[in-house]
Amino acid sequence: MFTPIFAVGRTVGWLSQWKEMIEDNEFKITRPRQLYTGEKNKNYRGVGEREKKSIFNLLWLKKTFLNNQ
Repeated sequence: MFTPIFAVGRTVGWLSQWKEMIEDNEFKITRPRQLYTGEKNKNYRGVGEREKKSIFNLLWLKKTFLNNQ
């Protein structure tokens, strides 16, 4: 029951913020929509087909601390 009561009290503020965002083209109070710029059609490889990498080999700590010994 807390969630509906919480939302009712803030609905006026949310609606007024939404109205300002729609009407005012010069000053935006929200972030612009994000556009995905990554690879669009990437082929899926199953877990068995992937190259096996140790997580330890990916860490910079290995190069930093083990080579100094």
